Amino acid sequence: MPLWSRNGRELFFVSGEQFMSATVNKTGSGLEISQPRPLFRLNVAVGEQASRYAVTGDGKKFAVLVRGQDSSPLVLVQNWTVQLNSR
Repeated sequence: MPLWSRNGRELFFVSGEQFMSATVNKTGSGLEISQPRPLFRLNVAVGEQASRYAVTGDGKKFAVLVRGQDSSPLVLVQNWTVQLNSR
């Protein structure tokens, strides 16, 4: 599940429980990719319980969707102000 940074010079990806980053530079004949560096670790493997992630434009913050075993469903109530006025 790799994601490019906004400027296209860094590639974020997951290896097991570890979030990684590699710098990518365009050269005359192709691409030069740095040695991957660890960013941070999660307590779960992303492929197992953390199914999706996103990176902010500056590449400094991550949002990770982690499925828990005891999680309740999310309920969206639309037009809830109409229900308040009808009572």
